[in-house]
Amino acid sequence: MFDGRAEGAAQDAVEEIVSDIAREGQNRLVGRMALTFRHPTPYYWTQVWTRHVTPTFAVVNDARSGTPMIYGPWLEGTGSRNRTSRFKGYRIWRIVRQFLQGEAVAIGRRILATHLPRMR
Repeated sequence: MFDGRAEGAAQDAVEEIVSDIAREGQNRLVGRMALTFRHPTPYYWTQVWTRHVTPTFAVVNDARSGTPMIYGPWLEGTGSRNRTSRFKGYRIWRIVRQFLQGEAVAIGRRILATHLPRMR
């Protein structure tokens, strides 16, 4: 138990959990965009990607080119123009974030179960 195998397995599990949650978020975002956008062009959702900041921290955003998409806040409904226009946004990022918050524990448990044998 104290030879480092459990610690290594726990670290691997955490990294895999972070990756799976981020990947699930990206997949959900792109899927909802493809189904929800009224006049879909795939350019915006091709800019949604996952970046691992550290092995235990990942970010999903719309800045594949390094700069966030300028119309991202407008599509989400958080831009300044949404206050003065009829379009109030799709709220896709918020919906997916809420979904992931509810599913994160289940994803973590599923992955942790595969790493538990290495921790014994």
